[in-house]
Amino acid sequence: MTAIAAGFTEQGGIPLVIAQASCVGDTQRVALRQERFTIHDPAPQPQRWRVPVARGGVEGVADETVLLDGAAEIAAGRCGDPVKLNPGDVGYYRVQYDAALLAALTRSIDRLAPADRANLLGDTWALVEAGRTAPAAFSASSALTGDDNRAVTDQIIAP
Repeated sequence: MTAIAAGFTEQGGIPLVIAQASCVGDTQRVALRQERFTIHDPAPQPQRWRVPVARGGVEGVADETVLLDGAAEIAAGRCGDPVKLNPGDVGYYRVQYDAALLAALTRSIDRLAPADRANLLGDTWALVEAGRTAPAAFSASSALTGDDNRAVTDQIIAP
């Protein structure tokens, strides 16, 4: 536990977990790697954390947790299934999904738990602010126009 906490308490910044899906037959695998997330730092120093990364689906429950120390690969159901990292928004990291994973989550966003909807919107907008993705990636918010959860609506209004 000390080795995990040290990265978060002894260095600045926040981890960015980058998720890329691949399919072999009908089985989906997700490759994970990490970088340092910054918005206003033009020359960030690379940093590395030992990040407990939880994976779940649209149920909002973690099915698996891996300790990401650089790179890892996880099984993630059938090809095209939505995969939500950081279910329940309990981990201290941002997630950048590849186009296929983000599209699957966007199609299922109304089935995600409120914490997961807010987390997905927050991470996506932070990536837009950091110049790591195009504003079009934030289109998931249009599927939530009738959402009455305060945390979700705050994420839609705040940007």
